[in-house]
Amino acid sequence: MQISKATFGTKVKPSQPKAKVWLVSIIFIVCAFILIVVGFARESKSTPVVQVEPVEEFVSVLVPIRDIQVGEQLTTALFRFEKRAASTVPQGTILKPEEIQNKFARVPLAMGMMVNSEHLIDVKPTNLITANIPEGYRAVTIRVNETSSVEGWARPGANVDVLWVSSINGKQGLTTIVENAKVLSAERQIDPNAQGSATVPSTVTLLVTSQDAAKIQLASTTGTLSLLLRGDNDLSSTGVKSAITVDDLLGRPQIKENKIERGEGLVKIGNEEYYLVDGQLVPKESN
Repeated sequence: MQISKATFGTKVKPSQPKAKVWLVSIIFIVCAFILIVVGFARESKSTPVVQVEPVEEFVSVLVPIRDIQVGEQLTTALFRFEKRAASTVPQGTILKPEEIQNKFARVPLAMGMMVNSEHLIDVKPTNLITANIPEGYRAVTIRVNETSSVEGWARPGANVDVLWVSSINGKQGLTTIVENAKVLSAERQIDPNAQGSATVPSTVTLLVTSQDAAKIQLASTTGTLSLLLRGDNDLSSTGVKSAITVDDLLGRPQIKENKIERGEGLVKIGNEEYYLVDGQLVPKESN
């Protein structure tokens, strides 16, 4: 059998056109993918993100066109309307002209400030103090010093408790007689930031109920009054409800007079005398 020289010992190469087709296809797919990614990125950048801002509501309020003094009668000629954001307008703000008719300024009204119904009064006040005394309340003055006025920090606008220091059952003691009283003035000064307010006052005027005013007046004749300064937002009832005497300082039990009157009695053991209180013997000298 004769073998052809043309094929014997010769390597057969793969088809070149088929390999080129595969290579071109891959390149085409890669380029298409890149174009799609680039186009998507451009579209996302070119499309602005629209954020819808909430619409702020505005209301018209009455504001003074000039400074108004305490006790001055109010008229519409002293006011103008201004637009203010509703979120900044407190409850009770004057919105209508008829709300100021026949009213007087209880406090100084600065030009451009929003006026609240609490700033107005129906009758012309006699002075700055009477303008700030609500119905059923009274202004009462007590004498103070560096200690009893908390170094003078008990200034107009501050809130204080009133302590009464006196003899209780024959012993020095104290108790709270008034809580959360407002300081109206100190040494006749009603502005807490006025020049000279750092001076320790000798008198302080408090705003209290008529009942508390009577208690303060009576206490001032039978002992010493002192002030405890409260925090601006402290409305709690944390005063000394029961009297504190030297027995509390020494840790001794206090003997209640009514228990002795009921005949719980006095017991003598040797040369020592004891009170019988709630089934316990308490040395007489503790009383």
